[in-house]
Amino acid sequence: PSRISDETGELVPAGALLLIADGSGGRLVALDARTLARRFEKSLATGGAVTRLRAALGAPERLDVVTAESTAAGEELFATSLSLGEQRTRPQPRLRLGGGLGPNQGARADHEVVAVSSDDGGGVLLVYTHRGNTGPQVALRRLTL
Repeated sequence: PSRISDETGELVPAGALLLIADGSGGRLVALDARTLARRFEKSLATGGAVTRLRAALGAPERLDVVTAESTAAGEELFATSLSLGEQRTRPQPRLRLGGGLGPNQGARADHEVVAVSSDDGGGVLLVYTHRGNTGPQVALRRLTL
């Protein structure tokens, strides 16, 4: 069994659902928000050990998840978009957003994900750190997955 922590898991209210994104276990669990009965579970594909996970609703029927994962190249950021509607056979989009700080840098890629209002075009805003010429830099990126 996986162990969800505040670094590798996220709890997201989504109308009639309560979503639990579990980066350590590589899964998304949807509960009925009123009764806490399990509604469905989906796989959250990861390519490495998840060191940090943040998630937000990108649209009413979509959860956008950004993970920092420990890979052979160091810590890297990946975005995954999970449909909350009908089960689909096609794989969920997963994008490499870029490397964080390398494996020997002694620091990690920090990030937060914030939902953007549908009045402003929807999607999510990624706030993250990355290596710059003078040290860690903070950047904003609008994700429309």
